[in-house]
Amino acid sequence: MEGLSGIILGTADGGATWMAQSSGTDGQLVAVAFSDSQTAVAVGEMGFILRSTDAGASWRFQGSPTGSTLNGVSFGDANVGAVVGDSGMLLRTGDGGVTWTVQGTGTENPLYALAFGDLGTATAVGYTGEIFRSEDAGLSWLPQARGILFSLNKVSLMDSSTGIAVGPSGVILRTLDGQSWTRQSSGVTSTLNGVSFLDANTGMVVGSSGTILRTLDGGDTWTVHHGPTVFLTAVSLVDASTATAVGDRGTILRTEDGGETWMVQASGTSNALLGVSFVGAGDGTVVGMTGTILRTTDGGAHWEQQDAGTIEALEGVFFISANVGTVVGENGAIFRTENGGVQWKRQAGGTASSLRDVFFVDRSTGIAVGSGGTILRTTDAGAHWVMQNSRTDNWLAGVSFADANSGVVVGLGGTILRTDTGGE
Repeated sequence: MEGLSGIILGTADGGATWMAQSSGTDGQLVAVAFSDSQTAVAVGEMGFILRSTDAGASWRFQGSPTGSTLNGVSFGDANVGAVVGDSGMLLRTGDGGVTWTVQGTGTENPLYALAFGDLGTATAVGYTGEIFRSEDAGLSWLPQARGILFSLNKVSLMDSSTGIAVGPSGVILRTLDGQSWTRQSSGVTSTLNGVSFLDANTGMVVGSSGTILRTLDGGDTWTVHHGPTVFLTAVSLVDASTATAVGDRGTILRTEDGGETWMVQASGTSNALLGVSFVGAGDGTVVGMTGTILRTTDGGAHWEQQDAGTIEALEGVFFISANVGTVVGENGAIFRTENGGVQWKRQAGGTASSLRDVFFVDRSTGIAVGSGGTILRTTDAGAHWVMQNSRTDNWLAGVSFADANSGVVVGLGGTILRTDTGGE
């Protein structure tokens, strides 16, 4: 799944139309899940966790305890959910995604996906057949099914005992007791990337080369369908007839006859789409490249896309009020928000230096510091930034002001700089 980077698409009418939502990042967004009809969480590279409380219309970054790439997210109910990622990372929330804590798994291998069943059960899967199970709503995890030599890309649980996991070379594993997993005959050799079950019997799997599989008996047998010859990454069943699948090159497919035929929807992007989640017949979200969020209002007949965010690492943040804040990062990245972080606008700092910290003494006057002794100053709320003479080439890492005039900057090599003139 090369070329992946951060798109979110949302629908409010079952996929008739989609609109681009601002995610605030150009980073890769890999997975998305709804915890209820209004609340959704999207995850991706560098530990990104974004949360929406209005069915995907707007998104905000949540605090993340990791910088590892996050690959999968699932909720057991409106409050309890979990996220998995590289280096065996597993995070849990008990408040609907507002806060997240690290849970131990005992593995350093990447985990690619997870799913909640009922009665507090959950399963996580990953590299070289890693399978972990929780029976206490994600508080603790125990390994299962050691010895599987292929990676598992996605997993879906129908209840506390029954589940399906998929992987490369047409691999489908099935459990009927929540403990042991056996291989099913898929009839294909494609890499299988996405799986979704509506109930204990009705499910769908998608994969490379446009592969689409459907089962009506809980995975005992699978019927092979084919969409356009693209790399499909994820699928979401809305009802027994309706499903949406997404994939490479901005592909969005929709079926309304149980997978017999598929309609191509214009997404408005050529970027890879990596995850899709629907809650009810109307509200849906798709995630993928470049931090874009698209939301539809007419079933995917029309899509609108807006550019937002950055691929640079962001390292410093300062809010002068509940709504007005600035973040800074590598390659001179400076972004400002005036609505509490819902939307961010890039500002021109006039430098390629990496910026590590930022401080504002009031709404208009601020200082940013970074590599090579860089100190930038603005007196017009960031419309213009002026380079100051720091008299050092050392990396500057922190800045703070006691009042409009008195400030201190610190950096490598024991560097301490002081100003009594507001940074002039």
